[in-house]
Amino acid sequence: MELKELHRLMEQASILYHRATFVCHPDRFQEVESLLSLKGYFVFHERPCVKLPNTAQPLEAVHYEKLLGDTVNFVVYDATLFYDPNALSAATYCVKGGGAFVLLFDEENPPYYPPIGKSELSGVLLKRFVEFVRQNGLCAFLTKTQSEFKFASELAQYKQSQGKFKTEDQERAFNEITNWLLLGKERVFVLSSKRGRGKSSTLGMALAEILDTFSGKICVTSSKRSALDALVFHFKQETKRQGLKFDDDLWGKRVTYGNCTLLFCGWNKVPWGWITIVDEASTLSMSAILNIAKRSKRVLLSTTIYGYEGSGKSFAMRVLSTLSKLGFEIKSFEMSRPIRFSEGDPLERAVDRTFVFEPSGIHIAKNVVNPKLESFGAKELLKLGSENLESLYSILTEAHYRNEPRDLAHILENPNSTLFGLKADDCYCAVAHTQPDGPLEPTKLEAVLKGASFPGNLITERLIARTGDTLFSTLSGLRVVRIAVHPELQGKGLGSILLKAIEEHAKAKRFHWVGASFVADLEVVKFWFRNGYTFVSLSWSKPAYAEAPSVICVKPLSECASEYLLRNKALLQEAFLSLLPYELVDLETYAYIVKSLGDKIRLSKNVERLRLFCEWNLPLELVLPELRQTVFALAQALEVSELKLVLQALIRPLSRSKKRVLRLVISNALERLY
Repeated sequence: MELKELHRLMEQASILYHRATFVCHPDRFQEVESLLSLKGYFVFHERPCVKLPNTAQPLEAVHYEKLLGDTVNFVVYDATLFYDPNALSAATYCVKGGGAFVLLFDEENPPYYPPIGKSELSGVLLKRFVEFVRQNGLCAFLTKTQSEFKFASELAQYKQSQGKFKTEDQERAFNEITNWLLLGKERVFVLSSKRGRGKSSTLGMALAEILDTFSGKICVTSSKRSALDALVFHFKQETKRQGLKFDDDLWGKRVTYGNCTLLFCGWNKVPWGWITIVDEASTLSMSAILNIAKRSKRVLLSTTIYGYEGSGKSFAMRVLSTLSKLGFEIKSFEMSRPIRFSEGDPLERAVDRTFVFEPSGIHIAKNVVNPKLESFGAKELLKLGSENLESLYSILTEAHYRNEPRDLAHILENPNSTLFGLKADDCYCAVAHTQPDGPLEPTKLEAVLKGASFPGNLITERLIARTGDTLFSTLSGLRVVRIAVHPELQGKGLGSILLKAIEEHAKAKRFHWVGASFVADLEVVKFWFRNGYTFVSLSWSKPAYAEAPSVICVKPLSECASEYLLRNKALLQEAFLSLLPYELVDLETYAYIVKSLGDKIRLSKNVERLRLFCEWNLPLELVLPELRQTVFALAQALEVSELKLVLQALIRPLSRSKKRVLRLVISNALERLY
């Protein structure tokens, strides 16, 4: 009887060209296994909990990005012990219409997300997904002892296109792209869509189409090589139909046909003056996108608005706004109809609701006078209901450059997490996510001093490792993981109001400090500097999808924390100066970092040497050691633009005219200080 019902579900999925979802206890997987035919994946953590079907390709969840652009008949996601929200979301998107998504899940023993650890909140986000699957139908639930089936209420035969294009939407996008490549006058073309709409395949087909008629050079790039796999596959497929053959591996190579030259390369190797196509543009930093746009003759930016990599909606908003301000003429096209499955797919709707990819009914405050602070622990958030949770979390997805499903797990499944909301006019207008950071247990402290790292105490560990001072290990801090203001309400000081309220909350809870770690974007650095934070660490490496390294800032709330910063200030200053020649960030960002660490301690003994440089012809190279030793003291009396010149003098030779300006700048600074 149950096997008959399972087959009926698959028949309905095939008719509608939707995906059927099976939430299955591992002990009952054999009942579902007979439905899994042709190509598919079995995604697991560490080891599979059941025997793999013969047709399934095994894939460890840590490699979930290999699913990018692939289309298969089924995916089995093993969530019996652990789960990763990113991998879960990714696994759903590569299943085609008429196929099956199988979630191996024991509700009585929910899995946990390893970076957070096991707690009473483990698996909350996964349970949210299961509930939305149930609400959207075309699914089956096979627990250890019971079975439940949700069939489609209406059946209308979906007619797939048999031509070159899967949808009319894809054909329109193809025509828009080819016309822009051949005749377009706009400097920027933004192609956007949710995942599964065929952007990459359409780009590949468009490139193949113009080979005969296009005269010029086109560079195709993305954040990493694998992100171009789908585009390159469809390019080769179309050119093969035209009787053309290219090398199997096109990466880093120039392809010439007639008067057209194509180059497939990394984003940091885009040549000057070419037309550039950037696939999965939202995986690049804003500064990288702007750099590519400025060096290209014209640029096409293809970006996913929603998908398994999370919400990139703010990418389109920020990029379009910034490029418009720079005078770039922009053409936009959004692909809306899916090609991997039909519209209204219940699995896609469940994923969208689970991870708040498309929040609905979100209102914007009209009057932001006297906003009120609200705070919610993870348990309290669960009691708010989906609508209130979405109104809070949507501000992060709207305002932040990049969001991932994992971000929501850190909010809902970490028992120590707190979400602060600034509410005005009965609407949330600013949100911050915080979690405790420190103190460290003695056993962990010893390991951290030797270079080890543990989840949850990022700032504490970094400062102890940087200074070797164990005092900080005894202090409890509050780390602001993310803070955001709704894009339409930015520039009104709401972010600073929210941060001040969080500091007051932290003082009342006896935290010793408040801090944050973030990518060293200039505007973000300026925000924290304006709010009185001291920058204490700059990373050598860059986070994924970022062009700048991460930076850490803190504000002491207790005498102990202030004492720690004071006695380690010289060491922190020297650490920043040692990184200066590598120019990990731009000089303006460095200037704000240096100003935050300013003091007068090392000024007095070097004043006379600096005055000799300013008033006489003492060469700059002879006073560089004194300038280096006094830069943090001078920073207190210098404007950021002036401090940039001082920092420039420390890393490269200055022109004669700049040296004259530098003498005047230092002279005026000394006069202000004395």
